[in-house]
Amino acid sequence: MNAAPQPPHGRTLALVMLTLVCVFWGSTFPLMKDSYALIGEHAGEKGRDIAPMAFLALRFVLATLLMPLAFLPLLLRGKAKPSDQSAPHVGHQAPRKSRRGLYKLSLALGVLFTGAFYLQVYGLRDTTPAISAFLTSLYVIFTPAIVLSLGRQLPGWRVMISTLIALTGVAFIAYEPDISFQSLIGDWGVMLSLACAVGFAGHIVLTDYATKREDPALLSLLMMVVASVIGIAVLGVAVGPTEMLRLCWAMLGDWGVMWRMLIMVVFATTFAVYAWNRWQKDLGPTRASVLYTLEPVFATIFSVMIALDHLRWQLFVGGGMIIAANLLCELAAALKKKKPQVANA
Repeated sequence: MNAAPQPPHGRTLALVMLTLVCVFWGSTFPLMKDSYALIGEHAGEKGRDIAPMAFLALRFVLATLLMPLAFLPLLLRGKAKPSDQSAPHVGHQAPRKSRRGLYKLSLALGVLFTGAFYLQVYGLRDTTPAISAFLTSLYVIFTPAIVLSLGRQLPGWRVMISTLIALTGVAFIAYEPDISFQSLIGDWGVMLSLACAVGFAGHIVLTDYATKREDPALLSLLMMVVASVIGIAVLGVAVGPTEMLRLCWAMLGDWGVMWRMLIMVVFATTFAVYAWNRWQKDLGPTRASVLYTLEPVFATIFSVMIALDHLRWQLFVGGGMIIAANLLCELAAALKKKKPQVANA
């Protein structure tokens, strides 16, 4: 889809807001690790299998309840509009056809978002955090592959080189000398993490498409409604309605679970979902996927800060490569301003 060039201040704001998203996402890895252990105690013998389901269900439901407090005033003031001014606006005056498009896109985004999260948490359960982080970051390769498969124009060679540099940086951060490549072949956690990367890549590309046509705030809210319904349904089928209610009540009454959950709900879900729906379209899917590789950098930093990991030379090398990849992308964007834009990939 052709897109008008973004003003410099708009691109800068997008970079700042999406970098904040990476900070919040990175902080959730140690919080999730602790939350699974605490929830597993409430879940009994099947705690290892049930804890991720219960965690995601409660996280999605709480975020869905919180989002209207932030988004409805924005919608009532009429400030949450798609960036593509030629696209039909959504809201109380939107035509029925536009609403159907909104609902379809929200459903698709919600399914991709939720599916990728389930694949990530169960992949993380069956492999190491470092391997999971690296494999999930393969969306930086899968995203331009999906863009190309859809017949859209890829960004310039500098951005494509940046994706390889960023991926190499993530590999340095995730490197563990005791793990061989042969041991990963056929590993269930590896397969789930790879599928997660494909899911997130699809979500990044669809987000770029959807938020140029529909209201980012409404998309965020409806997407989380879909995620909540899926989360409740999966947990209900797994443990039954009665046990689901008991487990949710136990989590709500456990302050150790709830303070971690509230941080993730407010910053890593409510803010993060709206931020990427609002600002990712100002960068394009491939550029955004390179920026998102900052997540494992922040995850490692937070883990070191709370003594879950130790400071390693790989963090400096890998983090430096990821930062260099993002700087190269910005150099490409600066050079591109001198040429007419054809497409925002």
